[in-house]
Amino acid sequence: MAPPPILSLALPSGTGRILSIQSHTVQGYVGNKSAVFPLQLLGFDVDPINSVQFSNHT
Repeated sequence: MAPPPILSLALPSGTGRILSIQSHTVQGYVGNKSAVFPLQLLGFDVDPINSVQFSNHT
């Protein structure tokens, strides 16, 4: 018997849209800038709402 995979992701059928409400940075990858791209790679349609906008992550 083969061992189970280390990482597996099961998405329910019919997954579609995600509303992401987070902070946003102009420079760097924090908040919505780091959340939207991976979710899109998983096949989700992401609608980002930026709660605040920062110049950078400090």
